[in-house]
Amino acid sequence: MMSMKIAKKSPRKILRKKRIQKGKKEETKGKKKKENTAEKSAMQVSDRLQKSLQKIPTKSERDIIAENFEQEHPDGTTTTVFFAVDVRVPPILLRTTQRDRLLGSRILVAIDSWPSDSTYPLGHYVKSLGSCGKKDVETEVLLHEHNIPCNPFPAKVLACLPPEDYKIEMQPGRLDLRHLPVLSIDPPGCKDIDDALHCIV
Repeated sequence: MMSMKIAKKSPRKILRKKRIQKGKKEETKGKKKKENTAEKSAMQVSDRLQKSLQKIPTKSERDIIAENFEQEHPDGTTTTVFFAVDVRVPPILLRTTQRDRLLGSRILVAIDSWPSDSTYPLGHYVKSLGSCGKKDVETEVLLHEHNIPCNPFPAKVLACLPPEDYKIEMQPGRLDLRHLPVLSIDPPGCKDIDDALHCIV
């Protein structure tokens, strides 16, 4: 026969085990309390954010400026506000008879002066580039915005082109991609324009 002995735990070990269990319970309670506090804080922030959003006016800053500064004059002209693509340029006040025709168009404007008693500078209409949103118009806006020369080529340059009835003979293994808009990315002054890209969005 075999005899089994049950080892008795010492009071110190039992006390230590109880302390560990108690510490784990308190840690769990602390975590739950923090989670509840975080949830309440998030709800309070969300409520405050929602209330602050309700206070934001529906009109944009541009609409407010236009309402405050646009006015009609007895001579038939209208002072209207021009907003540049570059946000660093302040709104420009234009006095024109073509307000209705220019609305929704991309236009070029020149600044004439900025009187000390005027909130914004005064300018005049130069020319219209076309309606907003059109690819060719927006491309021209970007060219003007970044001072990229976009004037028509002079006759001397056009004389270097092949005649209008010139036809390219496709060789085996070559792919005709002339129907795609391709942009050269070679640096200014480059003699070999051989780096280009095309992107489809």
